[in-house]
Amino acid sequence: MRETVTRYLFHFVFGFYLLYVISSTFSIAATQITLGLSLIGFLTLIAVKPFNPFSNKLLRFYLIVAMYIGWMILSSLMGPTPVTSVIAVKEEWLFLAIPIGVYLCANNQYRRYLVTAFAVSVAVVGAYGVLQHFIGIDWFRVKPLIPAKDFGYLVCGNFPHPLTFGNYFVTASGFLLTLGLASKHEFAQRYRILFIISALLAGSAAIFSYSRGSILALVFGVLLLILIRGRRYWLYGISVIIVAIGILFLTPGLSDRVESNLQRELSTNDKMGRPFIWKNSFSLVKENPLFGVGLENFRVEYAKRLPTDVQARKKHVHAHNDLINIAANGGIPAMLFYIGIWLVILYLFWIGQRSPPKTNQVYLMAALIGSVVFLVSSVTEATFADEEVREMLMFIWAIGLGSLYKQHETTSTDKTS
Repeated sequence: MRETVTRYLFHFVFGFYLLYVISSTFSIAATQITLGLSLIGFLTLIAVKPFNPFSNKLLRFYLIVAMYIGWMILSSLMGPTPVTSVIAVKEEWLFLAIPIGVYLCANNQYRRYLVTAFAVSVAVVGAYGVLQHFIGIDWFRVKPLIPAKDFGYLVCGNFPHPLTFGNYFVTASGFLLTLGLASKHEFAQRYRILFIISALLAGSAAIFSYSRGSILALVFGVLLLILIRGRRYWLYGISVIIVAIGILFLTPGLSDRVESNLQRELSTNDKMGRPFIWKNSFSLVKENPLFGVGLENFRVEYAKRLPTDVQARKKHVHAHNDLINIAANGGIPAMLFYIGIWLVILYLFWIGQRSPPKTNQVYLMAALIGSVVFLVSSVTEATFADEEVREMLMFIWAIGLGSLYKQHETTSTDKTS
């Protein structure tokens, strides 16, 4: 009886986690609902059949995450709107997607199911995004698409903004491209082709979002993949970069938009330029170095540094840079804890992708490349504060840490046998 209950609970957890992964490509509401249901099932399951996701390697990651969340709660309590700010900390519950994914990755078959379903969903929405650019289709939103200069539309899929779409799909593209190119021993050829096609569709759709930061992040990720895999991957990587550059310069209006916006971004006087936003956001950090202004207070405090007659769209809700944004909201300690999370996760993925067995290496390498693409995109955008993109990042981290957990368990078993 207990085994039957455990089996049904596992399928419940996996089914809704699978829906969480799929729906992250197009719906924040469906993603959070399915993750919540999966979490309920997971907590019930581990009560029936205990599971410890805290291996020696993963423990340091969970500890630094706990310190980050703990400081965000403390800084919220010390801010001008403690109740509102503490309630806003609830968004950190997305970290709970990681231990669920670690648990599911204990089974190679279910791990493959997850990444394959993710690839299919990304390919479908990526193809939809490409069509959206050329013919302006928008089946699920009332608000009209933003016309691109000279031709087409700015792609946003079913997300609220093209930047969100661009950052999501370049991160997904880096992750899937790595799986497609480096998974010869883990996946059959048809799956590798699926991953590569999905990555190319995602990357192309992201370019049509006209997000300069997203394009740069994807190029950076591809270059890192080339450096890791060696000279035999130069042809693949350079081909992807050439395709990206070709789309950039051959698409009507895209190169002109990038050039004109780049001039604006370099201006310290344009209120929509990154230097102007960073300068005024950093002033919040200097005035509130320990606890920040408190979550949900950024827009009000930032607006105080602008002329009273400024347009509403220039009263930004975040700093367009994750480090500055977190420091402004939670103080410099929060930023240091956040940096610590990234140092730990990148170190774990880097070491893990260089260690046997190969079946885990490819997942860790893909998680590394996807994470780096996300991190580069966060230099010009508060990507970690963007729930749609962060939900997907938690899945990528779950795949990487789950593979690391399996790697550790395999090594431990080998030593005791």
